[in-house]
Amino acid sequence: MMKKSWLSSLIGAILLWAHPAFAYTQVELDGQLNLLMEWWSGEFDNNEQIVRQSGGGLSEPIFQPHFRVHSHYKRIAYPALGDHVFYVEEYKNNNPNDLYRIRLMSLHTDLEANGIRAQMYSPIDQQALAGSHANLKKIVLSPAEQWQPHNAGCTVFLSYEGKQFKGGMQRRACIGVDPKGNEKAVWFDYHIVVGPNGYWFKDALRNLNDDSAVWELAPGSQDYYQTDKARWFECVVNYNAEGNMTQTQRLTDVRLHDQGGSVD
Repeated sequence: MMKKSWLSSLIGAILLWAHPAFAYTQVELDGQLNLLMEWWSGEFDNNEQIVRQSGGGLSEPIFQPHFRVHSHYKRIAYPALGDHVFYVEEYKNNNPNDLYRIRLMSLHTDLEANGIRAQMYSPIDQQALAGSHANLKKIVLSPAEQWQPHNAGCTVFLSYEGKQFKGGMQRRACIGVDPKGNEKAVWFDYHIVVGPNGYWFKDALRNLNDDSAVWELAPGSQDYYQTDKARWFECVVNYNAEGNMTQTQRLTDVRLHDQGGSVD
């Protein structure tokens, strides 16, 4: 579970990115960037949210309106994009082959914006990179031409407030294409909160004319995807396929994580 102090501070999270009431110095922003890189490094999973959504674990799991998402945020050396780069790989419903998205994310301090900006890059062939979180050399050696930068208006801005980072894309800045292919018909409405124990996000496409939802990541819900940082453990298991515990095989290298992790 998330710490109570972080959860309570999230209640006051704003829907639109805004500057803090005071300006940070470059030294402070540098420190914040290093802290953000530390907090965001690792694996995350919203299994607890799915359990709550499904009736507290007393019934079959329900994956609507929120699907289960497992996230890998791996810091990599990719000098072409800067000194602070994440490889991001996320998949749905505990299935590594069911990709949600793959990105490169380049983070920089922005003194004028009084925070941190993250430029996103998408691969030309996302499916070909599935599983690369376990072999980062494949990403590090990939040519820059393989990664397409998102439009400047789609930059994500984060500011440090209330012992967490929060922000998103600026309102009506990231113009895109709606599902019917009408160019410049929608804008991307993306919000994010990053804390020491996890990160929350939500995403939607909105009509430029009236801001109505054209598409939502969690249909009909205004709630965030609530992912917690996953910790990995090595376990010892006495195993017998027929359940005969007098004749078991001792498995000493079973690995699983504490956010709904499982192993066959």
